[in-house]
Amino acid sequence: MSLIQSLLIALVAGLAGVDYYMEVFQTYRPLVLGTIIGAIMGNLSVGLVIGATFELMWMGLMPIGGAQPPNMVIGTVIGVVFAIASGEGAATAIGIGVPFSILMQGIVIIMYTGFSMFMPVADKCAAKANDKGIAGIQYGALVMVFVFYFLVAFIPVYLGADKASFLVSLLPTWVVDGLGVAGGIMPAIGFSILLNTMFKKEYIIFLAVGFIMVTYLHLPIIAVSALAACMAVYDFMINNQITKEEKTEDAYNDGL
Repeated sequence: MSLIQSLLIALVAGLAGVDYYMEVFQTYRPLVLGTIIGAIMGNLSVGLVIGATFELMWMGLMPIGGAQPPNMVIGTVIGVVFAIASGEGAATAIGIGVPFSILMQGIVIIMYTGFSMFMPVADKCAAKANDKGIAGIQYGALVMVFVFYFLVAFIPVYLGADKASFLVSLLPTWVVDGLGVAGGIMPAIGFSILLNTMFKKEYIIFLAVGFIMVTYLHLPIIAVSALAACMAVYDFMINNQITKEEKTEDAYNDGL
């Protein structure tokens, strides 16, 4: 791994970490981030596949205040880099990326705890209507976030990526096979977490329809997604029409 590549990867990780903190451009999502890292390493297709695998795993995970899930930015970056460097697939990416994501989870919690020290300063700035002081605290926090992500990504990538194939070769066959099984299970767990947060009994019929399409009709995922989009648009139009009719009826009753 060259120094330039390592710096570019760390730079992307730092910017994605800032976006993860702000949640604006969604560049921190594994699907996007894995593709970018793959392009930097000269293997875009593998980066895209591994990023999609991580996306399925972490689709339902979102940070809420101090409650931080495993960090998808560092997990994706390290997983993609080491998987491409070792010539292995998604199984290796998951086996290496997940521990780093948990490590970064702890680092982020410590970092956010440190940020709480600046709250009294921000309160004093607000009391004095010092908007520049508040802006300075915000920008300072963004710089600290960037530095943390940059360093956590740069150190293992620059020092360890070239040794990735050697490290993977040392793993027993049963460990590699176990990682492969985990790689197949983790996306299902990601979907189950997502369904657990947003599932409604009224939508069971759509889940059944999707299952039938894939299992018995053998439709490709693009066709299923297109049909699901049509159903979603139709459902939105019907609900919107019902809402308009209810508002019209209420306005008529008020007139009486």
